[in-house]
Amino acid sequence: MKGYFYHLHPDFTPTDYDFCFVRAVIGTSVDPAFYENWNKVNHIRRGIYQNPFVTPENDAHQHAAWLVDTINNIQGDLWKVMPIVINATALHVDLMFLDTWLSRINEQLAQPFPKPLVYISPKIWSTIIDVPDGQLFVARILQKAGILWSEWNVSTPRLAQYCTKQDVQYWEYTKGVIQNSATGVFTAQPTILTPTPTQTNHPTSTKTISNITGNVNIHLACPYCGKKIF
Repeated sequence: MKGYFYHLHPDFTPTDYDFCFVRAVIGTSVDPAFYENWNKVNHIRRGIYQNPFVTPENDAHQHAAWLVDTINNIQGDLWKVMPIVINATALHVDLMFLDTWLSRINEQLAQPFPKPLVYISPKIWSTIIDVPDGQLFVARILQKAGILWSEWNVSTPRLAQYCTKQDVQYWEYTKGVIQNSATGVFTAQPTILTPTPTQTNHPTSTKTISNITGNVNIHLACPYCGKKIF
């Protein structure tokens, strides 16, 4: 199945995709366009996305509380169709934040609902797990969440450290576009590389010199600008 982030691709046609994640909360404030955007993609499965803005005053408890309030204002249980996504690439989000946030979400929202997803990139993942008892923290987090792995410009994603394929069932393979696989085995995507400019050689005339004796000065032409080189 294929999906996308609404806030990154608001012009996509929803029916071309199987699911969509809609940004609900930025930091501890509701996205002003959330409810309107949520209704725009009612043709397909919808999930909630939170982008944290962590400060000493706005920790994991506050972020979870704001998200819960926002979800409780959605009519019915439609938010339970897809996992909630927390952006773990945001500044100051660490394993402790994620563990606390996940616990609060599970305590405060009506069960059952799908495991939330931790949105993370390879570079940030390697940074936040590089702490004492990092593997134990990851194990605790993976009991309560899955991974939405963001890795672009590759045909298939690498496996996140300390994770199994079953932990990583969502892969963002290019900006804002996601593939979902229940087995954690993904269809290869074409590698997207930044094109490099091609170098054009300016043609120069050449002459074959043979049977010449004595002192001869041969002038070479630069293949790029045409200037003579002695």
